[in-house]
Amino acid sequence: MSPFSFLVGAGQLFLGLTRRVWLGSGFMGTSQGKPRYLVLGQQLAAAKKAEEQRVASGTAGVSPLSPDMRYGPCSGEQFFLDLVPLPLDAKLNDLCQRYAESGPSERSLIRSSLSLDDFYTLWTFSGRSAALALRENQPQRVAIGLTATAAIELDRIDFRDVSLALNKLYYVASKIGKNPEKHFRAAALLAEPKISDFILKFIESPARAKGLDSMCLATVQTKKGPSLIRREVSPYAPTLRMEAAAVDIAELIHSDKYCPEISLATMLPPVWLRSVDDNALGEVLRTVLAGANIRGTLRPGESPDARYQHFVIFLVEAAKLSDADTLSRLTEAKIACPGDIALLGINAGRLFCLVVARSATMGKKSYETRGSLARFSDGLHAILSKYQEV
Repeated sequence: MSPFSFLVGAGQLFLGLTRRVWLGSGFMGTSQGKPRYLVLGQQLAAAKKAEEQRVASGTAGVSPLSPDMRYGPCSGEQFFLDLVPLPLDAKLNDLCQRYAESGPSERSLIRSSLSLDDFYTLWTFSGRSAALALRENQPQRVAIGLTATAAIELDRIDFRDVSLALNKLYYVASKIGKNPEKHFRAAALLAEPKISDFILKFIESPARAKGLDSMCLATVQTKKGPSLIRREVSPYAPTLRMEAAAVDIAELIHSDKYCPEISLATMLPPVWLRSVDDNALGEVLRTVLAGANIRGTLRPGESPDARYQHFVIFLVEAAKLSDADTLSRLTEAKIACPGDIALLGINAGRLFCLVVARSATMGKKSYETRGSLARFSDGLHAILSKYQEV
């Protein structure tokens, strides 16, 4: 399955094509001062249509990326525990160098020859470049990541993915003490007009003045160095070492069968524990001090249906000891109910984590069961117990 096909399928499955979201007043969020709404999935559908038109025109050249030049499911920059340069990184680096050294006409030919799937390969490379730049303190990786973004055509990709790539590169450049705007303006000179305008508007946006946290990114320290992770928008005021606990949990599932991805400032969705004692659940969740998610992508070799699996660990710091106990009690009650969702709840002190696993697609069997999740119990309890003091 191509990266694009997977993204479309996931978007349709979890979000639906007719649901609308408000983008607020930030970058790309308003139109003449009015709130702007998006139909989720619409952007990818438009990109796919543009790609079909490119192919039908018969004018596209031969792509410099062969079909086997693709990142695997566990090669994205978010799987930070085993983040190392790959042979494909070097090949894409060479392509980006050639693109940057070419004249305007040749750059246009290169862009038009790249498929939508090629664009998403470059997009992944851009994210990997940002993550490696942070770990290696290498500003040149920021520049090459921006060149990869400049080789993309805005009409044949979801513009929000371009914004995400720019966010990561801007954040990392700022973190390692380099001037991001210099690199961004240089990349804008290499891009087609729409991407060029997109890059320039990005660096001129007032959102840049709100600080790095406004980009929904953060860093955590791992055994191999600093790593880039997501930071969402839920209230986040931990008194315990939540980031360190999340990294240890990621290490735990990485040593098992999963490639992990951490997000900070998240919430524990009540849907997983609902219909037992909703009043008690609501009271506990309203006072949670901090939350994090550790999502796991099942390694392809573990199951032929690996890409259809949903696995996530919700970590929360509760306000009181009794609140963590309540969440464990509610989890035990949910496990006792019939259902096809595998759950595991572990608490120690005020820390609680809920493991949720199921098939993400109808007709595909869940890899995990309620019994199989028990293998994580001792490891999770040891981690939560370790971080009871600041």
